[in-house]
Amino acid sequence: MTMQAAARVMEADMSHSEWSADDTPDAIRARRNVLFGYWAGERMGLSGEALSRYARQMHLADYVVKGDQDLIVKIQQDFEAMSLTISQADALRLLRSLHQQALRESGCTD
Repeated sequence: MTMQAAARVMEADMSHSEWSADDTPDAIRARRNVLFGYWAGERMGLSGEALSRYARQMHLADYVVKGDQDLIVKIQQDFEAMSLTISQADALRLLRSLHQQALRESGCTD
């Protein structure tokens, strides 16, 4: 599934109260986290509802601690369980890239 397809699935899958198309920092961060979840889930071989569920779980994991470390720990643990690896540096680079994508998709310029 491409990232654009994942974004369409994500928007169709989540209720408006859970996912808003606005460009607030929280909405952009939520979009980034869900995109991160779709990316990771695809690499773990997830599809359909399992992929959507994993993407939502990734977003919720961001509320464990302030910053991105909770997402990094989750993806590293989940990848390890599937005999996959991702370095902290690579995960952070991907998060930055997906944050930029979320900004572009929201129409926000900052």
